[in-house]
Amino acid sequence: MLTIWKHGSVPYIAFLPTSGDFYGAGKRQMNPEPRFTLQRIIDGAFDRQLRAWADGARASNVPIMLSFGAEVNDDWGPWWAGWNGAGDTTGYGDPTKPDGGERYRDAYRHIVDLFRAEGATNVTFVFHVDSYPPHAGWNELHNYFPGDEYVDWIGISVYGRLYQGTPISGFRAKLDASGVYRTMTRLSRRPIAIAEMGVADSAAADKAPWIEAAFAAVRSGRYPRIRAVTWWNMDTDGIDTRIDSSRDALDAFRAGVSGTFFSGGLRFSSSCR
Repeated sequence: MLTIWKHGSVPYIAFLPTSGDFYGAGKRQMNPEPRFTLQRIIDGAFDRQLRAWADGARASNVPIMLSFGAEVNDDWGPWWAGWNGAGDTTGYGDPTKPDGGERYRDAYRHIVDLFRAEGATNVTFVFHVDSYPPHAGWNELHNYFPGDEYVDWIGISVYGRLYQGTPISGFRAKLDASGVYRTMTRLSRRPIAIAEMGVADSAAADKAPWIEAAFAAVRSGRYPRIRAVTWWNMDTDGIDTRIDSSRDALDAFRAGVSGTFFSGGLRFSSSCR
């Protein structure tokens, strides 16, 4: 984390409560989480470890962006509502709200409350969703959202393609079709970051044009709440979104981030209240 900060960047860390292995050898966990469950987080089973983490973060005196349960409305992670009660309303909390989203919301709030109690005011919290239409009413974003008093940033993932040989989706078309940007701007006043953005190469040589069109969309003013973009630079498990996989891709990226549009300085508040 200190290495990232010394290079002039802000560490962005994701808490992914899982017993599986997402980005290395081994099989992805596509089943309910047996140990690091949302309910156990709510109940305080990991408070000792979370306090130690918060204390270490505070002591570092480095600004940190922290997300919990990335892309919560997508079904790949065990923190997804589908594994945590889905649309049932009888197993937890408010009987008028779906249990799955409510458990995620309360686990998120529990972590934020704990960090605040430890004085880790250098940590800002990201609510991270995918550009993914809801499968059912219980998967709608308002069921998950912890509220602006618990969230500093809204993060959205937008990928053109993760695997070679699969169809490509334009940045603007995918973001608009998902409805996620519109929904989150209605639910929250917080700034929005494209928390994950990327596209894999293909024989069609369409990576550089995708990058050009994506940055053109961000710069166009169509999405005025977008204040930051992060490229997901990955080459593992069959996914290759490296920004320097070709000279054309790297040139398109450099052109996209050039100029003054992305030149704002860092501003962190001591609380998101």
